[in-house]
Amino acid sequence: MPQPFDTHGIANQSPPFEDVNLFATDRVLVEAVTREAGGQPASELERWGAVCGSAESAALARAANEHTPRLRTHDSKGRRLDTIEYHPAYHALMARSCGAGLHARSWDHLASAGAVREPGANVIRSAGLYMAAQMEAGHCCPVTMTNAAVP
Repeated sequence: MPQPFDTHGIANQSPPFEDVNLFATDRVLVEAVTREAGGQPASELERWGAVCGSAESAALARAANEHTPRLRTHDSKGRRLDTIEYHPAYHALMARSCGAGLHARSWDHLASAGAVREPGANVIRSAGLYMAAQMEAGHCCPVTMTNAAVP
């Protein structure tokens, strides 16, 4: 029995772009990293590509964009706050990107005395940020700023 107002099926829409490895399925990115990263293994990028293209990340991105940042000028007692509230999904995306090292991947390996620059560190970080921006672009701004603060 048809549902009320069920006029037709929708057959001309693509399936959700979820559970796609954003690294492994991007031939140009794989070739560029292979060529430019100084022989660094792409396994960390392949793992990150799966995270960025996951249905869970897509749901977080959707929530972060549906619930935009909110200015809170005062608390419930009338005291001045002037803070911005972000949805927990935004913080989850930030945690994912920082957990992947995108905030400091270019410099982390230089933290100890006598450390040697890792060939391809900036290439690996750039590829990771490229995929993070496909996951959700808004959280990439602070991730990029923390990386840029070092130089």
